[in-house]
Amino acid sequence: MPVQMTAPVPLEADLPRRLPTPALLIDLAAARRNIAATIERIGGVERWRPHVKTAKLPETLALFAEAGVRRFKCATLREARVLSETLRAQAALPADVLVAHHLHGPAPAQLHSLACEYTEIRFSLLVESVAQVTHTPDGIGIFLDVDSGMERTGIPLSDRQAHLDVAHAAGERLLGVHAYDGHRSEADLGERTAQVSADADALLDLVAKLQRAG
Repeated sequence: MPVQMTAPVPLEADLPRRLPTPALLIDLAAARRNIAATIERIGGVERWRPHVKTAKLPETLALFAEAGVRRFKCATLREARVLSETLRAQAALPADVLVAHHLHGPAPAQLHSLACEYTEIRFSLLVESVAQVTHTPDGIGIFLDVDSGMERTGIPLSDRQAHLDVAHAAGERLLGVHAYDGHRSEADLGERTAQVSADADALLDLVAKLQRAG
């Protein structure tokens, strides 16, 4: 169903006394400033693929479009649809959307239907096996899911042969490598920085090996 965008309105002075809690209030001006600050700190909008699972309302997704963000990551097909509808409503196309999850059952076909409906968006999926590549519909891009140590999903970083097998099976549909380092929680910033940097270097080395393998 189409998503109806609503214009933000100022809060009434007595709202805190009347508002049933818990309730979600979003300061759109603050969100806009946060987005701008992030883009500045990372060195440009082209270096960002925000995950929309924590910003999935059309009103907040529109702020990313307004800031020039055109690459996104989402967890569910519902999020992908709301994002697609919002991007079209905001005339923020073409765009690139990665469904950062492993889809099974009817879900891959549903993603293909969404891609056919929104041809201005390049959709892609995470895969961690040759079998998943086989079941990924034509026209859907592929990101190799790599486990950099969290042990949640993905091929272990050390299993280079499995990386090559999936990459060769994906062929020209292989768009990149994906990893999540959510296990990095060292209290010392210096130690955490060193660990994250080492993970990043290992991933870049993997990308170089995949490129050399064609």
